[in-house]
Amino acid sequence: MSQTLESLTLETETGKINHYDISYILGSNDSISLETAIEILARGNFEAKWVVSKVLVRYGEKVIPLLKEIILDESADVELRCSALRIVQQIKSPQVIFVISELFSLTQSEELMALAIETLASQGKECVDFLSNLLNQEEYRIFATKALAQIPHTSIIAPLLSVTKDENSEVRLYSITALKNFDRASILKVMIEALEDNSSSVRKEALIGIGLRLKKTQEIPLISIIAPLLNDLNLGVAQQAAITLSKCSHPLAVNFLEKSLISPYTPIPLKITIIKSLAWIETEKSIQSLGNYLILADHLLTLEIIKVLGRVTNSKITQDAIALRHLVIAILNNFYENIPSSKNTPEILQSLCYSWKQLKAKSALKYVQEITGNSKKYFNSLEAEKTLFHLKSLES
Repeated sequence: MSQTLESLTLETETGKINHYDISYILGSNDSISLETAIEILARGNFEAKWVVSKVLVRYGEKVIPLLKEIILDESADVELRCSALRIVQQIKSPQVIFVISELFSLTQSEELMALAIETLASQGKECVDFLSNLLNQEEYRIFATKALAQIPHTSIIAPLLSVTKDENSEVRLYSITALKNFDRASILKVMIEALEDNSSSVRKEALIGIGLRLKKTQEIPLISIIAPLLNDLNLGVAQQAAITLSKCSHPLAVNFLEKSLISPYTPIPLKITIIKSLAWIETEKSIQSLGNYLILADHLLTLEIIKVLGRVTNSKITQDAIALRHLVIAILNNFYENIPSSKNTPEILQSLCYSWKQLKAKSALKYVQEITGNSKKYFNSLEAEKTLFHLKSLES
């Protein structure tokens, strides 16, 4: 076995690896000395390092002192120190926290710092106190916040709440992102305050967090707090406001979305998001809002409304879902009958046919027959023929 290891070490220096020896090492970690494995980690090529890393992890806490020497060696290659850190990251031990603590006092390498924080996060709630103390040091605050944000435990709430108003927008963003997963009154208050943050990323993340709460509670005050952000100067924030309102089926949410939809000042991308949001709400009021706007919309938005209406309550068989589906079919049928321009637009006709098919709209059979009969005049409609076949099969 020692000859095999010696051979492997020498071969790694010339960039050659005996694949049989590598497989043998993976299955024989009890016969490999730590010193030999560490030497291969330091001198081997990529493949040899990868193999030996797997072996070293199996030693558990026993390997930490040797890896610590590499990690804290300021004269060593940064990549080698990172390799040692990645191995330590896979070992659960209080020793890891002490190693990282010493590393913080030595290194200026951002790569090492970032990896060290990941390593701390991998230790879970045991390192929360250590990370919380790092929040008090400005140079480490962003790294500590990132690490805390990766630990799924209630012990991170207090330290992260303490940095939600930090001067660094990244710190605020990571803290809000992590805190939104916890349902606490104190956190909701912070989320609401964050809606006025000067960072659009923070405002958007706060909206996502409030949406999680709104989905459970349907709180009217929250709807009124979210609605102004439909006018946010940042498009992504305004779109997230619409999505957040879609978590609630209250008529007030629909009113705010509808008002923004019909406004001539609302940008097209936001209108598309609002159309989708109204469809997701799936109430009679929200669907009727789409029906009302359908006769006013331009070509692009007309297509979007027809498309989303075709998906409403598709997989549901409850009495309310069936009634809602009948309303959607009536809206589409009425649109075809009363808007002459629709009959001259191939894309809209194709979209109508597809939505009718999704909705199993037997009452639209006559319209599909008309479209199919005139397809050569308007367009070559394979979709209309598919829909005709589908609707006829429902009648048989």
